Amino acid sequence: MNDEILRRIHHTNQSAHAQVLEYFEQLKVSDNGWELCAQVLLSGQYLEDEQIRFFCYQVIENFVAKKYSSHQDSATKQKIRNFLVNIMQMVAGGASAEKGYVKNKLAQLVSLVFVVDYPTVWPTFYTDMMQFAKLGGQEATDLYLRILKAIDVEVVDREVLHTVEEQTRNTNIKDYMREQCIVQLVDSWYDIMSTYEGTHPQLVCSCLEVVGLYVAWIDINLIANDRMVPILIRYINTPLLRESACEAVTEILHKGMEPEAKVKLIESFTSVLESAGVMYPSEDEEGDFVLKLSKLVNCMGENLVLAWDKSVKAARVP
Repeated sequence: MNDEILRRIHHTNQSAHAQVLEYFEQLKVSDNGWELCAQVLLSGQYLEDEQIRFFCYQVIENFVAKKYSSHQDSATKQKIRNFLVNIMQMVAGGASAEKGYVKNKLAQLVSLVFVVDYPTVWPTFYTDMMQFAKLGGQEATDLYLRILKAIDVEVVDREVLHTVEEQTRNTNIKDYMREQCIVQLVDSWYDIMSTYEGTHPQLVCSCLEVVGLYVAWIDINLIANDRMVPILIRYINTPLLRESACEAVTEILHKGMEPEAKVKLIESFTSVLESAGVMYPSEDEEGDFVLKLSKLVNCMGENLVLAWDKSVKAARVP
């Protein structure tokens, strides 16, 4: 790596800054550019320079996105996987105090490798990630949740356009997850929320976001049960968690289901929310929370109407 050029990244001169950007573009097309960037990230040379680290991640991401799936050299792929494990350990250990957007880039990189290697090449991916979060503490848990959200973007998010081949791949990934690890994943979410609810509310909010994302395609009974529902309702009454909890419950109620099952689900949530005193906020309640709560109530109404319409149409079928 050309350290002299890299040091110009913070230069106020636009020409000097442009030279740095051009250098990273050259690394993207270089055969060993990704490896040079991986070495820099692992060396700790630029631990305090988030911009250089971000651009290094971008170079590696470019290689993985464009060449990883078709690369014939298994040794190179193993190097990538080893790099990911090592850099995650660095971040979790606090050696690199990554900013949120830099950690998101790392999570995206992990997700790109995941969709290629899981489950055939890296069948223990989720076991490894859950163990990483469990043993690594707060920073590891934060990165674990970011990775789960990045995987959702690659595999589930309907706003992302996919080829037919990618759609088939994503379906196979979800099917395998349902069979092999989704129960353990849900257990990990429960453990995270229980562990950090009193000390790191931002992690609980991030975990609630994951619940809201994944509930769309996993078994509803893994979430709508006597273990998870009480914790969600409790969070709706917890100032630092209630907005995220409202959003999670809204996503649960949006889940595609048969009309009868959907009505029962809404009725059960309505009952526990009313019992918890949530449905009728006071006049001086915070506006942001009232907005989230109103969206939740609106979701209930919309889904009841949709369930009714489906039931009526089904009854008309001879």
